Amino acid sequence: MVIVTGDSEPSRPRMDVVTRNSPQRAPPLTCRERLPAWLGPLGGRRLPITLATIPATIVPLALFTGGIGLMRTVFAGPAEVFADSWWATIGPTLLFPVWAVALGWATFAYPQRRQAAESRG
Repeated sequence: MVIVTGDSEPSRPRMDVVTRNSPQRAPPLTCRERLPAWLGPLGGRRLPITLATIPATIVPLALFTGGIGLMRTVFAGPAEVFADSWWATIGPTLLFPVWAVALGWATFAYPQRRQAAESRG
């Protein structure tokens, strides 16, 4: 259950997630650069760049190869894929290579942005 309450900024409502035992503040929609407090002694420390970039490198590779394989299957397959209702199911998955390139680009830029932010202080 989500309860929306007012915050000091009227344009941005505060959202509290109510769990079984206690209310918790919902995380912001931005990318976190610190480990969450519930990790105990690790909580509050800066997230290592490699911990974020290694999985973010593997996922675009999987999306790209899977998307290319799917494109080959669809375009080499029977023509009724385009005329049938299957197009609504298969069509969005043909964008996997585009999404993979976008995620790869963001992954490439993330370490550079973090290193520039750390050098500024």
